[in-house]
Amino acid sequence: MRMKTRIGACALMSFLLGLLLAPSPVAAQTRSAIVGVVSDGTGAAVPGANLTLESPALVGGAQSATTNERGGYRFSDLPPGTYSLSVSLAGFRGVHRTGLRLQFGTTLTIDAALVVGSAEAVTVEGRSPAVDVTTAQSTTKIDSDLLLGLALTANKRSSVDLLELTPGIKDHAAYGGSRDANELLLDGAPTTVPDRQGANAVVIASNWLEEIQVVSLGGSAEYGEFTGTAANFVVRNGTNDFHGLAEYTLSRDNWVGANTSSLPANLQASFKPLEILSQWDTTVQVGGPIKKDKLFFFAGLQYLKTETIQPGAPLPQLQTWPRYLGKLNWAASPTVKAEATITYSNSSITGGGAPGSTGDTSNDSLQPNTIWASRVTWTPSAKSLFEFRTGGLAYTQDITPAEPRSKDGPAPRRDVVTGISSANSVQYRLQEGNRLSFGASLTHRFEGASGRGHAVKIGLDRERSTFLEDSGFPGGMSFVDRAGVPDTVTLWAGNTIEPTANRTTLYLQDDWNASRKLTIQAGVRASLNRGETPTTGVIFKTNPLSPRIGFAWDVGADHKTVVRSHFGLFHEALATTLFQFMDTATQTPRITARVLGPNNFQELNRVTPATNFGLDPDIRQSYVRQFVIGAERQIG
Repeated sequence: MRMKTRIGACALMSFLLGLLLAPSPVAAQTRSAIVGVVSDGTGAAVPGANLTLESPALVGGAQSATTNERGGYRFSDLPPGTYSLSVSLAGFRGVHRTGLRLQFGTTLTIDAALVVGSAEAVTVEGRSPAVDVTTAQSTTKIDSDLLLGLALTANKRSSVDLLELTPGIKDHAAYGGSRDANELLLDGAPTTVPDRQGANAVVIASNWLEEIQVVSLGGSAEYGEFTGTAANFVVRNGTNDFHGLAEYTLSRDNWVGANTSSLPANLQASFKPLEILSQWDTTVQVGGPIKKDKLFFFAGLQYLKTETIQPGAPLPQLQTWPRYLGKLNWAASPTVKAEATITYSNSSITGGGAPGSTGDTSNDSLQPNTIWASRVTWTPSAKSLFEFRTGGLAYTQDITPAEPRSKDGPAPRRDVVTGISSANSVQYRLQEGNRLSFGASLTHRFEGASGRGHAVKIGLDRERSTFLEDSGFPGGMSFVDRAGVPDTVTLWAGNTIEPTANRTTLYLQDDWNASRKLTIQAGVRASLNRGETPTTGVIFKTNPLSPRIGFAWDVGADHKTVVRSHFGLFHEALATTLFQFMDTATQTPRITARVLGPNNFQELNRVTPATNFGLDPDIRQSYVRQFVIGAERQIG
């Protein structure tokens, strides 16, 4: 449920400060964890038990822990993968759990019961709970098994369309929010173009994804800049095992059927399918250890080629699209780990054109973009985790008239009698967007004698976005003809805008174990948003405050059922589209004129941007108010 009303945060802040004064455990939900309690045959806690966690995905090798005086244990900051857990103590028969499937951003609760004896350890296979009973956040996970099993066309491989596998998301719009109100990430790095016009750079092959984590309902304070959804496309890691995949797909025109043979000839022509001249896609990927337990790699290469003829288009359209990806995971020491991801793609489109136009209206489109993300963690103690991260996006879309035409001319024409466009492309456009983000956080667990406690996470994010758009009519004019005779013309020398957006965010999140079954999560997110243009200086200022509170109740002893509730405010991202139109110094007037003869025009209307635009100085950041309640139960 979403309500566009505002509330005061004083009561929540007082409650949050009260929580911070109390002592305890629970890790932040950004990364994965395995937690639980070891008991004996009577249900009493077993302190001092030894635990070993193993997985081919664990950079740094197997991890060890010892249960505390209440029998509790915790393994934090774990990568996605399949794990095995061994529990042992002198005088007891050990337990060995295998097949524990851990997804990104999930905490699994795995309890173990030891019985007196010295026989071989009991092995339990494939009985891992799949429900996170420690969080009020209702997150959808689209995992690699599903992604690999999907029959995806070349045009939809790892596009944002995959988000539609999530209930409540359709046509990129999530839970009633607009399609431009989402924050899309790749390994935590931003991929949405700064002006937020729906364009994004998540274009890697779906084979390269470990999963897609969709956070929409009940997001904690560390998640922000969206009123629709935040989706993190998580790239596969290398492991201690070498693995790879090669794939080739293609389509041929004679494989495409038509069901219009019973229609009249004129209707058959109207419903003529796309003609495929060539369409194929090849993907190669490999991952494994560079140094066992210390340094892993994953790399991928994809190349797509599509040449088609759209019914009515003047020319065939050719698209080529190479994509590259590399990722490293490194255990620099037992307490310091690092990872880095970089991906590059470059879509090139030539030919084509709209139905009802001549071949000289076609464009050449070039769209290179690069995304990078890095993360370093330091665990000075079992109760503290420092995280440092950075990420960025460099995006370009250059749409220009195909040679021999250019931005300089000739001017495009459209005949309102025949409906035919000719002479040149309608408009040229260059967009360049860059986003650079830095962040740091500290998570610390405060434990009390009662066994209850808190995990407090405090973080600071800083992001700077720049955007450039240069657009106009080729030759500075666009004609409207009547039966081949020039009638009116729009004179426009084009616009150039260069806005800059800066965001600084501080967030505080507390996860409180109120009891063994109940987790209460409270947090607040505060941002300083500033937007500026070369014309105006800093013109856009908002200071959104987003309080959040929720709870999770672990209903059963098997940790497979949870009841959740959450309430919070979610503010939209700082997008340059909110203020970039105020950069009027390099925007030129649009003049509509009657054509009296060659280069002889009579002005009819003029729009001058400098006198036509304005921005409310008291503008406030858009937000939604969200309340969620529900239950989750693992079946099967």
